[in-house]
Amino acid sequence: MKIVVGKPHPEIGDTWGSAFIPMIVNDCTGAQYFEIWVTHDLSKNLNFQFCFYELSGEPWLLGEDKEYLIEVLPNQFQSVLTNQWFMQSLTPGFAGRVRIPVSSLVVANWYNGPAKDNELNLAAMSHLQFGINVANFTDAVINVDAFKFAK
Repeated sequence: MKIVVGKPHPEIGDTWGSAFIPMIVNDCTGAQYFEIWVTHDLSKNLNFQFCFYELSGEPWLLGEDKEYLIEVLPNQFQSVLTNQWFMQSLTPGFAGRVRIPVSSLVVANWYNGPAKDNELNLAAMSHLQFGINVANFTDAVINVDAFKFAK
């Protein structure tokens, strides 16, 4: 999926933008990590957030100082930690896979919906959300593809 980042909405002033990607397979039972292939054309770090949703609506994301892995060479991954805003970061011009360990996921701190039970139900996943602060990345081109879960 190609994402071309626009400008913040002038009337609303909202700077957060996101794309929702439905999951074809909802049962991720036994998954150890989610993997997504990402590229971007920025000359600076791309800071973003992946959020995974259960069919119930409960959202899960990487918490502060949680581990994720980025592909530094083909099939070689480096462990990285999220920042204080729960964001993942990719170096300028990154092209490769991002792995998000299931063990690093926490319920989104902004969520207080009725389905909140703080128990990740991998058997009933719905979609993932790719989000960024559009004010910081206007006109960027980001590609997100080859989403899978793996054991």
